[in-house]
Amino acid sequence: MLSNARAALNSALETLKRVIGVDSQARISITDNFDTEYMALDRQALTDELLSRQPALKALETSIGAAQDMIWQKRAEYFPELSAFSTWNNKGSSTKSDIRSENLHDYGVIGLKVTMPIFEGGRRIEAVQQAKLDKSRAELNLKKLTKDLLLELDSAVVVYNEYVNTLHS
Repeated sequence: MLSNARAALNSALETLKRVIGVDSQARISITDNFDTEYMALDRQALTDELLSRQPALKALETSIGAAQDMIWQKRAEYFPELSAFSTWNNKGSSTKSDIRSENLHDYGVIGLKVTMPIFEGGRRIEAVQQAKLDKSRAELNLKKLTKDLLLELDSAVVVYNEYVNTLHS
């Protein structure tokens, strides 16, 4: 562990020399004091921040809402479609284009059209089932990503605490 830390320090110093343009044989020493007090990490606060701000989690939550909307849309295909129409026309034998002419007769048509799906070979049932599966998949992806992120957070907190403990000893 200590040899890995020394190797990492030497690598960082060599990189620093290249970045600032110093000869590779030049000696660099760190003169700034390091903090002696390290803040304790509040895991619950970090978890709350992670769950409330992680963009991937927000995107998956939005996709779950969209999947629920798709289920409702697919279920709506079971309902009859109702539409209304109307027209108003003039008909007559006059050569005048004035609609107030006595030779023109007004007539109108008003109606309702109802389209009722009867049988479509199970297409609607399959569409609803597919929408439910898509929502379930999105929910599982959200759970998996949440667990993965929390595991990464726990790992980072443990590593941080180990580094702090090595600095104190």
